[in-house]
Amino acid sequence: ARSQIAALDATTGSATAWNPSANNASVGALAVAGGVVYAGGVFTGIGGQTRTHVAALDATTGSATGWNPDPNPGGFVFSTTVSGSTVYVGGSFTRMGVWPQSGLAAIAAAPILTGSVPSNGGNGGVVTAYLYGSGLGAGSTVKLARSGQPDIVGTHLAHSPDGSYLRATFDLSGA
Repeated sequence: ARSQIAALDATTGSATAWNPSANNASVGALAVAGGVVYAGGVFTGIGGQTRTHVAALDATTGSATGWNPDPNPGGFVFSTTVSGSTVYVGGSFTRMGVWPQSGLAAIAAAPILTGSVPSNGGNGGVVTAYLYGSGLGAGSTVKLARSGQPDIVGTHLAHSPDGSYLRATFDLSGA
């Protein structure tokens, strides 16, 4: 059984195993870019996570990604499209995250990480990390997180013009 959203086999018309299952209300808009399906609607949860009216879903698993622009709860999203590294949404909302937006918003697309160098490290001081993928452009924030410890935010960020890599420096002294 599916709840509000499904992927259909193009040949048979049968539902595939992909099942992000939107709860509470409808999905009215979809846009696909790479391995991500952007969904808009009136839902408050999709892909196993709380998401209010707009979400990025893994095109293979149906799981919600970490992308969560969080429009105001009383609104809805009825239009989505993707161009490059930007997702455009239209609907009835007055804010997107903490930013005032009235009915139309341009949001940085969900980044896709395909690799990092170094893949591990110690706590010996300053480390420069390179992240590879897509959607790693201007305005990105990179942080290292470890349960029970404060986040370490990357500094001196630099990115490629096409968003395929990002460089960040982390001070791991005493981490």
